[in-house]
Amino acid sequence: MIHFVYIIESEADGTFYIGVSSDPEKRLGKHNLPHKYSLFEIPPSNKKFFFLRLFLSLP
Repeated sequence: MIHFVYIIESEADGTFYIGVSSDPEKRLGKHNLPHKYSLFEIPPSNKKFFFLRLFLSLP
């Protein structure tokens, strides 16, 4: 199974997030949805790929 290692950047505040996914476009869409926590909700933000690399296998 192939996997992608990615780094996304928030255009709102310049923060980065590192992750692994077999479907990075779908995962990026989820990152751009609002996040709901117990005390507050984080509004959606525009995130984009900063780095994306394909791996045929992971250790």
